[in-house]
Amino acid sequence: MNDVTAQRPITIAILAMGGEGGGVLAEWIVDVAEHSGYIAQMTSVPGVAQRTGATNYYVELFPKHGAKANSPAPVLGLTPIPGDVDIVIASELMEAGRAVQRGLVTPDRTTFIVSTNRVYAMTERIALADGRVDSAALLEGCKSAAKPLAVSYRRLRSFSSAFITIQSNSPRISFVSFAGSM
Repeated sequence: MNDVTAQRPITIAILAMGGEGGGVLAEWIVDVAEHSGYIAQMTSVPGVAQRTGATNYYVELFPKHGAKANSPAPVLGLTPIPGDVDIVIASELMEAGRAVQRGLVTPDRTTFIVSTNRVYAMTERIALADGRVDSAALLEGCKSAAKPLAVSYRRLRSFSSAFITIQSNSPRISFVSFAGSM
C-alpha cells in the first residue's frame, strides 16, 4: 500500500448553538476545500432543546488526487466517530465539554478549538441554588483531553476585520492570537 492509497479523510466536527454561525463556518470549510482540490461532504444534526439548541456539523474532506488513486473510491462518513475526529471546534465551553464526554476529542489525534464563552444550560438556570457548572473545571477537562486552542467567539466577533496569526511548532496549532485582542 503506497502513501496515496493509505490516505484517510480529514474529519472536522463543529459544535455550535443556534444562531452562532456553525453552519456558515461548515459551509466555508466545504467551499474552501472544494476550491482547493478536495472532495467535501457536510452533514448536520440540529438541536432544539436547552440553550437555543445545540447543532452538530460534521465535515469530511478527501483529496481528489487521492480519491483517483484509491481503489475502491472513498466513502465519506455522515457522523463523527469517537476517537476518529481530527479537528473539533466548539463555539461554547459546555459544548466543548460535551465533545470530550462523547469521545470526539482524543489527545493523539484531535486539534481542539474551544471558545471560552458560556451560555448556561437549562439545568444550570433552574437550580434553586447556584447550579452553574464550574467553567474552570470544564476548561481543565478540555485541556486534559487534547491540546486546546482557546479563543472567545464574542471577542472575535467584536473585530470587524480581525487579523489572525497562527504559530505552529507541530502538526497541531499551538497558539492563535487575534489582532487587538491580546
